[in-house]
Amino acid sequence: MAMTNGFTVGEWTAEPSRNLLVRGEEQVHVEPRVMDVLVLLAERADQAVSKDELIDRVWKRQYVTDDVLTVTIYALRKALGDDARQPQYIETVSRRGYRLLAPVRAVATRLRNLNRARNQAWWDCADRTRRLRRGWGSCCSRRERCGR
Repeated sequence: MAMTNGFTVGEWTAEPSRNLLVRGEEQVHVEPRVMDVLVLLAERADQAVSKDELIDRVWKRQYVTDDVLTVTIYALRKALGDDARQPQYIETVSRRGYRLLAPVRAVATRLRNLNRARNQAWWDCADRTRRLRRGWGSCCSRRERCGR
């Protein structure tokens, strides 16, 4: 299942195109490679993903050590508020790799609707500001100025 359009993992909504994790009002921006690791783990939810596969797919055959992956997993755990000793999101599978524990669900439609609502709210605010600058009250239509 492709997760590049957005998905939920546990309490978090991931927006890969924006490298953003959202939980309620909380927003956490992550580095692109951190999001790439999360996307790969989400695509293979409940399965162990080997360190070699993570490095090959995320770093695309660049020479990197296991330490780079370890630091990236640490950053992802920190962003999700996870603990390596009592994981709720990412489990270290000894000598195998990592596994995403939290339930994953694609939410492409929900994210598109949320972005449309954000854009509409911005345009409504911009339109209201423009009317006020031109001397129109918030009660006026675009064609008539406020008589108050």
